[in-house]
Amino acid sequence: MRRKFALTGALVALTLLVGVGTAAAGGGNSDAAKACQKGGWQTLVRQDGTAFTNTGDCVSYGAHGGALVPEGSHLITFDEFPVGTLITTQYASDGVLFSGTPGPFIANDVANPTSPVLSPGAGFSGTLEIEFVSPADGTSPASVASVAFDVGYLDSLGGVTISTFDIDGNLIDSFPTNQLGFQHISLAGPIHRIEVVTSSDPAGAAIDNLGFTF
Repeated sequence: MRRKFALTGALVALTLLVGVGTAAAGGGNSDAAKACQKGGWQTLVRQDGTAFTNTGDCVSYGAHGGALVPEGSHLITFDEFPVGTLITTQYASDGVLFSGTPGPFIANDVANPTSPVLSPGAGFSGTLEIEFVSPADGTSPASVASVAFDVGYLDSLGGVTISTFDIDGNLIDSFPTNQLGFQHISLAGPIHRIEVVTSSDPAGAAIDNLGFTF
C-alpha cells in the first residue's frame, strides 16, 4: 500500500559564540579576533568545514573575509511550523536553507509515525534542494561534516535520486534509493548542498528528521 512521507521539523538550535555573527558577516579584524581568542578557535571551522590550528590561523582567516562557522549538531523535524507552510529560510539560523521545484512545504503523512514531514511539492513529487550555510549569519555558504535524514514512502527501488555537492558546486556523489518504505540516509562530508529528486517514484516521497554537524 502506498503511503506518504511528510517532513517533521524541529531544530535543536546551537548556542553561538558571542561575536561570531558579526565576524562571519564581515565585521572585520576585531570581531574575528574576539571570536577566535580564549579558545574560541577550537569551536569554529572554516566554510569548507576544515579546522583551525591556533588562534592566529583563525583570526587571519576571518580578517580576510572568511566566514567563521560555529561547530555543533542540529536536528530538524519540521514540526515547528503549521502544515502547509512553504519552507525556505526559516531554518537559516540553524545553518540550512531549502528550495526546489515546485517548492518544499510541511505536509501530513499518515504512513509516517513522525509526521508532519517536508514534501518537495504537491503530491510529494519534485526536486528538493538542501543548502548549508553558517548559523552565525544564515547566509554564508558552509559545509557540514556529516548529514543524515529519512526519505520515503518509497514504492519502487531507485524511485528517488540523491546527489551531493561540495562548496564549489562540484558533484560529490549521486545514487538512487535501494529500499522500499522508508530509507535512512547517512552521509559523510564535507557537503554543501544536497539534491533529492522524488519524481521517479510512482507516488513521490518526502524527507524527515534532518540531522547535520558542522
